[in-house]
Formats: sequence, structure tokens, C-alpha cells
Amino acid sequence: MFCKYFHNKTLKILKQFFCFTFSKYLYRHIYDTLFNFVTFILTKLIFVYIE
Repeated sequence: MFCKYFHNKTLKILKQFFCFTFSKYLYRHIYDTLFNFVTFILTKLIFVYIE
């Protein structure tokens, strides 16, 4: 009984930790991609404007 409870508890914690880490990683990845994209477009526009 206790072992089962402990096992479930551990799984729950691991799951939460995994979800949290994954969402954080995903968020950062999306943010980086957006940032790079915006920078790319801005540099393109600047070069076009200069020429």
C-alpha cells in the first residue's frame, strides 16, 4: 500500500517536472525563433532601404 502510494507520488512529481521543463524549453525555443525571424526581416528591410 505504502509502496504504491510512494510510487504514484514519485510519478506525479516526475510528470510535473517534465511538463514544466518541456513547456519552459518549448517557450524559449519559440521565443528564440521569433526573435531570429524578426531580426532577419529587419536586417533585410534595412539592406533594401540602404540600396
